[in-house]
Amino acid sequence: MLEKNALVIDKKATYLKKLLENINPKPIQVSKEIYTKPQLKHEDVVVLSGFGSGHIAKRLIEDFPKNTIICYETDLEGLKYVLDNVDVSDCFVHDNFFFFASDEENIENTITATFNLFVGKFNFGNLQIITNPLLEPSKSQKINDIIQKLYTPILLNRNTLLLKSQYIIENIVKNISDVALGFNLDYLKNRAKNKPALIVASGPSLSNDIETIKKYHNRFIVIAVDSVINILKQHDIKPDIICGLDYQQVTLEKYSPLMKKTQADDSIFVFEPAIFYQIPKLFKNKVFKTEENSFLELLDIKPNYEVFPINAVTHLAVNVAYILGANPIVFVGQDWAYTKAQHHAKGTILPQGLPEKLIWVKGNYEEKVPTDENLFSGLTIMSEIANFLTSKGIQVINATSGGAYIENTQIEKLEEFAKRIKKNATITIKFNKKPSLSIYIKKLKNILLEMNKAIHKADKALKINQNIQKTYEKTKNMEKIRSKVEESNKINNELYNNPVMTKFVFFYYFQEFYNYFKEEIDIENQTLEKRLEQSNKYFELIKTLTQNLIELVQKTIKYLELKNAFLQKFEENVKNNDKLFELLMNCYDFGDIYFGLEILDKINIQNNSKLIFAKAKLLSNYRYFHKHAVELYEKAIELDPDFELARNELAVEKYKIISHLILAKDAILNRNDFITAKRLIERAKDYDPDNEHTIQWLSMINNLEQMQTMQERQKVIKEQLKIEGTIPEYDKAIELLKQNKIDEAYSVLENLNKKYPAFGDALFLMGSILIDKKDFDKALDLLNQAKNLLPYHPFVYVALAKIYMSKEIYDKAKEALETALSLNPALKDEIGENLGDLYYEFGEYEKALSLYESHLQITQDKRKLLMKIALCYKGLGLIQSYNQILSKLQELSTNA
Repeated sequence: MLEKNALVIDKKATYLKKLLENINPKPIQVSKEIYTKPQLKHEDVVVLSGFGSGHIAKRLIEDFPKNTIICYETDLEGLKYVLDNVDVSDCFVHDNFFFFASDEENIENTITATFNLFVGKFNFGNLQIITNPLLEPSKSQKINDIIQKLYTPILLNRNTLLLKSQYIIENIVKNISDVALGFNLDYLKNRAKNKPALIVASGPSLSNDIETIKKYHNRFIVIAVDSVINILKQHDIKPDIICGLDYQQVTLEKYSPLMKKTQADDSIFVFEPAIFYQIPKLFKNKVFKTEENSFLELLDIKPNYEVFPINAVTHLAVNVAYILGANPIVFVGQDWAYTKAQHHAKGTILPQGLPEKLIWVKGNYEEKVPTDENLFSGLTIMSEIANFLTSKGIQVINATSGGAYIENTQIEKLEEFAKRIKKNATITIKFNKKPSLSIYIKKLKNILLEMNKAIHKADKALKINQNIQKTYEKTKNMEKIRSKVEESNKINNELYNNPVMTKFVFFYYFQEFYNYFKEEIDIENQTLEKRLEQSNKYFELIKTLTQNLIELVQKTIKYLELKNAFLQKFEENVKNNDKLFELLMNCYDFGDIYFGLEILDKINIQNNSKLIFAKAKLLSNYRYFHKHAVELYEKAIELDPDFELARNELAVEKYKIISHLILAKDAILNRNDFITAKRLIERAKDYDPDNEHTIQWLSMINNLEQMQTMQERQKVIKEQLKIEGTIPEYDKAIELLKQNKIDEAYSVLENLNKKYPAFGDALFLMGSILIDKKDFDKALDLLNQAKNLLPYHPFVYVALAKIYMSKEIYDKAKEALETALSLNPALKDEIGENLGDLYYEFGEYEKALSLYESHLQITQDKRKLLMKIALCYKGLGLIQSYNQILSKLQELSTNA
C-alpha cells in the first residue's frame, strides 16, 4: 500500500488493512471511469457505488465539498490494486467523505449498519446514487437495491414529519410520565426464553383463524397488535402483551374495549413514545421502545437493546418477541395484502376501503394476491426481520391462512403447528417501580433553560446582523464587519448543533425548517445583503418557534409536578381542594383519565360540586360513560346553580350525539366517505346505545358500506382475472351472446364460474340466460348468488323481478324493482310501468299513478296507459278525474 494511503487509513479506516490482508490485487481499467457532474443541492447526500480508482470520488469532493458523500465498495481485489498504486489519500482525509468496504457476501450487513448513521442528513436532504462504471453491474445493482430498500422507510418517515411532526413530538412530550413510570424494552430481555410466541396481527385472514387461536392460545405467549384488541375481546382471548405505535388520534378507537372499563388494563403494553398520548394511560404495566436521535435522549433515556426497522405495529410485535427470547415465533393475521378483497379482519375497529392502485405479489396459498405500496413496504421489512431471526437460530412460522408470502418463513397451518406444542406458555413479569417523576421534571426544566438561551442567542444574532448591515452601508468595508460576521456564524453553529434544537425544536417545526433549508442557497457567490437576509430569517425562525414551543414544556412540567406531588404525598395533597382540582384538569388535558379517577375513588366527593364536575369531565373523555357524565354535570349544577362552567360542559355533552350524526351526514353527502360516516355513527351509538335515530342511521350506513365493499371486491377479482389471463374467457362469452350462440356462451360462463365462484358478473349472465330459457328455479339460485356479490348492480334486481313475476311472487318482484330504481333512477323509463302495475295490485294507487304519469310521454300505447291512470283515480275515489280520462279515451278512439 502506498505510504500516503497507509497513513490516512491508519487514522480513518483501520479495518481496511485486515480486510485486504489476504486479497490479491487485480488491475482495473481506469479509462472507463467516466465522471458526469450531477445536479445537487448542498443538503443532498451522495452514495457512490464503487470506489474504482478514486477518480469519481475526488471529483465529487472537489465539486461538492460540503455535501456528505458515502462510498460502498465490494471489489476488494481492485481496491487493493488502487491503494497499492494510486494516491487516493485526499479522499480519505476529507471530513465529508465516508468509505465502507466489504466482501459481497457481507455488504448488506455493512450498508445496513452504516446507513443508519446518516438518517439525520436524509431528513433535510435527498439521496442521489452514482454508480461507478468500473464496478461490475451485478455488484452495483445489489448495492443500489439495498440502499433503496433502506432509504424508502427514511423517506416515508420524512414525509410523515413534514405533515405530522408537531403531533408526533407533542405525543412524546405528553407521554413522558408513561416513559418515566414504565420500563425500557430491555426489561423484557429473555423473559420468555425459548417459549413459543404467537404474533396476532389484523390481516383479513385472521377471521379464519380466530377460533383456532381461542382453542390453543394458552400454548403461546400471545403478542397482539392494537387493532385486534376488539376481536380478541369478543372471543375471550386475553393477550399477554399488546403493542401500539400510531401517533394519530383516530388510533384511540382501536382501544375502545379498554375504554369501557373504569380502571386501567393490566396487560403489558409495549409502545413507541410517539403514540397518541391518551393510549399509554389506559395501561398499568408499560414498556417503551426508543431509538437513537430521539427527543427522549434529551432526558438521558437511552436507545433500547436491539430494535428492528419499523413502519408498522406488527414489526414492533415481532421485535418484542425477539427481545423476550421467544422461539419459535409464529405469525397469524399477517396478510400484508387484501385477502378476499378485505382490508382488515372482520371486527377490527377501523374499517378502510381498498386503494386505487394495487400491486400483485406472490401469495401463501394463491399464485398472486393484491397489495399496495404501504403494505408492500411493510412486507419487505418483515421479510428482512424474518431473515435476521432465522440467522439467529429462531424458527419463524407463518401460520397466516392467506395473504402475501413472507420470505424467510415456513408456511404451516396454525392448528397443525399448535398441536405439536404440549406445554402451556406463560409469562410473569413484575412491574414494581418507585413512582417518582422528579428527575424528569428537573431535566425538562433544563430543556426549558436551553430553549430560553436559544431565544436569547437568536435575538443577539439578529442585533449583530443589524449592526453589520449599518456598518457595511456606511463603509462598504468587509474588514470592519468580519469579526461581527464570525460572531454571528458562531451563534448559528451553536444553535444548529444544540441537541435541544436538533432533537426538539427543529423536529417539532420540521416543515418550517425543512422549507427554510430547501430555500437556502450556498453561501458562495452571495451578496452580503442576501446572506444577511437569509441569516435574519433563520434566527427569527428559531426565536419565534422556540418561544411558541415553550408553553408545551411549561404545561408538561406543571402536570408532572402535580402528579408527582400526589404520587409522593397523597394524604397531604388531597386535602388541598384547589390543588386537587388543578391536577384533575391537567389529567384531562394529558389524557391521564384513570389516574384522576383513581384519586377521586379514594375520597368522598358527594357534596363537592367542583370535584363532581372534575369527575364528569374525566368521564366525558370516554364516550361509554356519556350518561354518567351527564348525571354528574347535573349533580354539580344542582349543588351550585351558578356553576357556569358545568352548564357549558353539560350542553356540549348533550350535543355530542347530534354533532356526530351531522358530521356523518356531511361525510356521506359531500365526500362519499362511508368509512368515516360509519365510524362517527358507531361512536354516536356508543354514547347512547338505545337512541333510535342512531340505530336507523347505522343500519343505513351498513347497507351502503356493504355495497361499496362488494364493488371493490369485484374490481379486485377482475384485476386478478386480467393478470391470470382469464378475462378473455368472459369477453368471449359476451361475444357469443352477441352472436346469439346462447348455449356456447353459457358453457364458457359455467367453466369461468367453477374457477372463480366469487365473480358476480358471470353469475348474472348465467342467470339471465336461464330466464330466457324459462329455467326460473336455477336462474333464481344463480341470481341470488349474484345479488350477494353485486348488491349495487340494479340489473340483477331487474332480472330477479322477472323471475318473481313469472312465479307470481309479486311482493318480492315489487321489492326487487324498487331496489333497482333506488340504485339507478335512470331506469324509471325502462321499469317504471311494470313497477306501477305492481303498486296498483297492492293498492298503492298514488305510487302507481306517479309512475304511470311520468311514463305517459314515452309509451307507444297511450290508450292502455291512460286506462291504467283512470283506474288509479278510481281506486283513489277521484271519480271526476276518472270520468275525464274515460272521456279522453273515447275521444282518442273516435279520432282513430
